[in-house]
Amino acid sequence: MYRQYVETLPEKQREHFGFADGFGQPAVEGMSNNLPGQGTLRPGTGTWDDIKAGEFILGYPNEDGESELGPAAWLLYDGSFMVYRKLEQNVPLFRAVISAQATPYAQASLNACRLSSPLSRRAAFELTAAKLVGRWRDGKALEIDPGPDRDKDLRKSTSPYLQNDFSYGDDLDGYTCPRGAHVRRTNPRDLLGVHGQEARRHRIIRRGIPYGPPYDGWDGDGEADEAPDGRKRGLIFICFNADLERQFEFVQGQWCNDGNDFNLGAEQDFLLGSRRDGRFIIEGDPPFFVTRDKRMVITRGCEYLLMPGLAALELLSAPPAAVTGRELIPPEEPAATHRVVDLVLDQMHRNYAHARPVRRGQHPKAHAVLKADFIVKDVPAEFRHGLFAQDGVYEAWVRYSSSHSPPQSDAKPDAQGMAIKVMGVTGEKILPSERCATTQDFILVNHDRFFLHDAQEVADFAELVAPTVSALDGEIAALRFFLRRRNLSGLETLVKTVSTHPANPFDVRYWSQTPYALGDDAAVKYNVQPSGPPLGAMGARRCGNNALEEAMKNALAPADAEYWFEFRIQRQTDPVTMPIEDPRVRWSERVSPFRTVAMIRIGHQDFTTQKRRDFGENLSFTPWHSLWAHRPLGGINRVRRAVYQASSHLRHERNGAPLLEPGASPTPARLRHGAGAR
Repeated sequence: MYRQYVETLPEKQREHFGFADGFGQPAVEGMSNNLPGQGTLRPGTGTWDDIKAGEFILGYPNEDGESELGPAAWLLYDGSFMVYRKLEQNVPLFRAVISAQATPYAQASLNACRLSSPLSRRAAFELTAAKLVGRWRDGKALEIDPGPDRDKDLRKSTSPYLQNDFSYGDDLDGYTCPRGAHVRRTNPRDLLGVHGQEARRHRIIRRGIPYGPPYDGWDGDGEADEAPDGRKRGLIFICFNADLERQFEFVQGQWCNDGNDFNLGAEQDFLLGSRRDGRFIIEGDPPFFVTRDKRMVITRGCEYLLMPGLAALELLSAPPAAVTGRELIPPEEPAATHRVVDLVLDQMHRNYAHARPVRRGQHPKAHAVLKADFIVKDVPAEFRHGLFAQDGVYEAWVRYSSSHSPPQSDAKPDAQGMAIKVMGVTGEKILPSERCATTQDFILVNHDRFFLHDAQEVADFAELVAPTVSALDGEIAALRFFLRRRNLSGLETLVKTVSTHPANPFDVRYWSQTPYALGDDAAVKYNVQPSGPPLGAMGARRCGNNALEEAMKNALAPADAEYWFEFRIQRQTDPVTMPIEDPRVRWSERVSPFRTVAMIRIGHQDFTTQKRRDFGENLSFTPWHSLWAHRPLGGINRVRRAVYQASSHLRHERNGAPLLEPGASPTPARLRHGAGAR
């Protein structure tokens, strides 16, 4: 155990070299206090885009639309990789180097007509220090205030919201801010890559706090105290990023310790460079060279650490839950999940390259988004967990859909889906980003088994099928996949799933296929089935492009229309014959029958208005919008988390729609109907 004592220096937000610190943090997408200059400059507009949360938080889409995951995905989600460094600063050397060369630099600038009048020794010191760093010691950027005479008010405390709205595109030669200046190296903004976009992939969130006593500053005559005092002082540096190699190590190794990207050859960052000697060019005609023969900053310690998210911390600190212990995560799963996400996003890019709105990557065609009541009543004692712990009536949204991508005519068979979003559900949520959300989602389809085993099979299947253009090509690719593996059972399941051709989605039975927790100890699957006789097409043309929408519209048209559905749970009784990690296996209803825990009521409504359609398109459904008591289990659900999240982010971004969970109406359903409604 090592304890590092830190200091709060007399002047707020200063580090030992005297510079205000903590500016230029990246603007992370989704944060409310982002300011111009913190993100990525949008080419040709002068405006700034926020940086994707996945650049810093694991499990979220980054600037390339990918999610940075690795082994033990449950531990990584919502976490970040932290770099801890102890940087010893040689303050006397810093002052001595600048003091010795500030006056010659100021004189050279005066001789070259870059100054209109001589500078005082202090002003020359401040200007030289600012050139080395790229900011004045009060934090203001040279690109905003080039000086040269800034010897007044430089020692005052400054606001953490200092203006950062600047770029380097108009200062390519570095006459205002030298090309090798520290802040220009560590965040080149619009300098590098196509349209100046390279820096967006190498940002870090950083913080620093000084350790060691402050070093005496200026004396009354404006002279710098440059005598060593034998005391150790420096900065404790921490930063957060999702990819250590691409972010922190790239900034430190490529930008700070090499000058090629800035046309500076082998020259290193004057402050942080790893070589003993150093040279710094202050551009001009002629240029001025600042030199040193010792290192100003020495790394005394460094650690790479994982900072888990809140959910992972809770898992690590909680007693082991029996049901979670039944999950077995294969080592190849994270890489396979990456492949699936990439393939799904590529397919969405192809399908919607020139079309808007961008629809879902999974089950893109909505037949209806319906308002419903989700009624929990008389739940058997063994199922009273989470949403089912007590009787109540909840508002809900139910989306009926089909799976083919891109959407096709209802005249053709297709897999049918039912997604339920229950509103007003309070309690501990899985995703820390949704701690304030009050929704619980259930995702179901028209077959009780899934046709693939795990993430690896999903990735292999998607690799063959996703790139196909026509439906026939996709069918041939799927057939080839199963025949190569001699997996006729999986092929049969897939064919049965996609061959459904119902007259009305209200007549279909739906299953979760994958298991979910029920409290700490149980695993369950879900099922929804109609409680009344089949409705049929209700006058809709079976061969119509939107026949299923028409059938549901006709069914709900009468003012007294009312349809009921049973929401049922099947409990796992044998972990061998009812596995969690293999959704291809049917759980025997003879051994463990489904039990009704809720009823769904759907009444008269017009769901075909443009307002309802837009609302439905902007809804996001995922089994991970969930209470901890109903957390998804198994590899297919873990894949869904990454895929649904990435595709939802892409869809909402391209459609210009906010990614928000809806709230319940001000008048709760339990007050409108009463808990005893049936």
